[in-house]
Amino acid sequence: MGSNVKKILVSIILSHGSLLNSSAYANTEILNQEKPKDLTHNAQVKTENKVTEQNHKESTKQKSITVKADYTGLTIKSASGNYTFNLGGRIQGDSALLDSSKIDLELRRARINFIGTLYKNWMYRVEGAFGGYNPRITNAYFRFRGFDPINLTLGYQKVPFSLESVTSNNWTVFQERAMVNTLINNAGISNNHPSENFISNFVDNFLNNDEIGRRSLGLSMDTYGKGWPDWTVAAGFYSEGIVNPGAFSNGNWEAVSRATIAPIAEATRVFHLGGSIDYRNFNDNSGLVLSTRPESQLAPSLIGTGVIPDVKQNLLLGGEISTVWGPFHAQSEYIHSEIARKKGIPNLNFDGWYAQTGYFLTGESRNYQASTGRYSRITPRRMVGKGGWGAWEIAARYSVLDLENKNILGGVEKNITLGINWWATQNFMIRANYVHAMVDSDTSRAQLGGENKNTNIFMTRLQLVF
Repeated sequence: MGSNVKKILVSIILSHGSLLNSSAYANTEILNQEKPKDLTHNAQVKTENKVTEQNHKESTKQKSITVKADYTGLTIKSASGNYTFNLGGRIQGDSALLDSSKIDLELRRARINFIGTLYKNWMYRVEGAFGGYNPRITNAYFRFRGFDPINLTLGYQKVPFSLESVTSNNWTVFQERAMVNTLINNAGISNNHPSENFISNFVDNFLNNDEIGRRSLGLSMDTYGKGWPDWTVAAGFYSEGIVNPGAFSNGNWEAVSRATIAPIAEATRVFHLGGSIDYRNFNDNSGLVLSTRPESQLAPSLIGTGVIPDVKQNLLLGGEISTVWGPFHAQSEYIHSEIARKKGIPNLNFDGWYAQTGYFLTGESRNYQASTGRYSRITPRRMVGKGGWGAWEIAARYSVLDLENKNILGGVEKNITLGINWWATQNFMIRANYVHAMVDSDTSRAQLGGENKNTNIFMTRLQLVF
């Protein structure tokens, strides 16, 4: 029996040992399995730390405001990109020598320009002009761009008529636009007299102004299409000052539209066609005055209609064509003006046109913007200050304006203009123009004033745009 008890005890001890070994093995397996989990956890922690650090860097980066100063001016941009603000401007100083007489000097333009965006889709612009004879507002409007590619613009703005008119005077080929642009200028006998007070002129643009024309207060729409061909359409309704009684009823108002098409719109090759229409309605007290200088702001007017009374309506029709072929470019426009008068007085018809051509000796091309159907900033291939001599351009223009019809003997003028432009950088340029003006009517303002029919003008301009 004792031996049996011993056997039982030995069996129990062995079985417990086996269980202990199994438990120890199991514990070892568990430990072996948990170790990889610990390593994975550590890796996850490291990854999370890296992500957190990266997010912190990005967050810090997003909180910063971008401030940039370049050839377009001073630009400030919010971290979100919802708000931008740009401060720019232009200074144009002119000189002119008329028929070997004294040299005249003028600060032709000095403008400060504020452009910005609000929540990306809203854009605003305010521009004040301080050059010339009186300070004034030249642009003050809001633009909504949320219906891309359709833009809506409300405020005091340039109307969409004529290629040369919608192209900024910063980037026109000649010092002054062609004479035919006189037909687009603001019209309407205004009771307001320009003030030397900038605030007063600002108020007059919106409240008391009874003129309509190249720049007017109104609502416009523009859109464009890309592909073949590129095209643009713009239209707007404009009125006199908002407190004038009868605005858009028996007051002065106009409806304007312009359309362009560009079968070729490449960086160095362009073929552009366009047309414009401008219908103007005048109140009972309105008259028109059409007068032009010989494509020089410092020269006296040689032709002009004087006051044309009893004007009821004015219809303007314009056609335009332009091309760029490498360094060569050409452009031409025709504008017809028909004036309807009250009291059964016969209608009047005036017209004018110009043709111009130019060539970049240094190989540049005119900068065409297909989305707006106009020309923009010239960028020299080799700018002064960066080892280059800038862009050199030569150009010639022939222009005609006829202000004689029926009993209105305003005169006929024909001009030949030669020009050379030196675009030193994207911001600075110097130009020189020679104008030979010819008046071939004995009833012209020049002849009646005892001045010569033919006038020679040599003029220069220094321009800084930022």
